[in-house]
Amino acid sequence: MVILVSMFGYQVYKYDMDFTWAMCYGLVVAMETVFDLIHLAIRVGQVPEPFFKKYMILDIILVTAPVLSAIQAWMMHKVYTSCLQQENDALMANQRFFAGGGGGGGYGTATAGGAAQAPRQPRGGRVGGDQSGRPYDWNTAGQGHTLG
Repeated sequence: MVILVSMFGYQVYKYDMDFTWAMCYGLVVAMETVFDLIHLAIRVGQVPEPFFKKYMILDIILVTAPVLSAIQAWMMHKVYTSCLQQENDALMANQRFFAGGGGGGGYGTATAGGAAQAPRQPRGGRVGGDQSGRPYDWNTAGQGHTLG
């Protein structure tokens, strides 16, 4: 399991911490944390030997594995939330840009003479609607179509 999770972590690193990879990796590591905690609970409940005596290396691994997995899951959560925050900031900046009349030559902008232009109409194609020029009927969205 550690080898598989490590290979998956390498994929996240290789693809520059893409937030979809980070989200998937975070979910895998969070589940690994749960399984590591279950494994540790089984060790505590079923092995009568005290910790760090007879099974020193195993006990070190059993104690540190859930801690490291939880840290990795937290890090992927931070990567995911920071990506969402960046996306939200970019969206808000875009909305402010278009609400402020930026973008020159867009719909409803003023000309050099001060008069507002009418919005430009699309040329060479239809925006929504069918071939007859009627607007698209959104009530038919998702309904099946037949051939012939």
